[in-house]
Amino acid sequence: MPTGANTTTSTSPRPPRRWSPRRGDSGDRWRLLGDDDWELTLVYNYPEPRERSLTWLGQHTIHELVHHGRDIVRVGRR
Repeated sequence: MPTGANTTTSTSPRPPRRWSPRRGDSGDRWRLLGDDDWELTLVYNYPEPRERSLTWLGQHTIHELVHHGRDIVRVGRR
């Protein structure tokens, strides 16, 4: 997940701001987002740079946590 990704668009009246989740407080930051904030965009660099919304980033992050969480459990059983 990119840290410090630049937001580029917004439908809210607030100016774009940097999204930089820090270890341990990401959940709190997600809860601060308003309805319009979910369409803010950032550039996600993997597998190639591409503009994505915060909605996409949240969904992708949950997918990765579930996917890799299963891997960790599987490896721990060996």
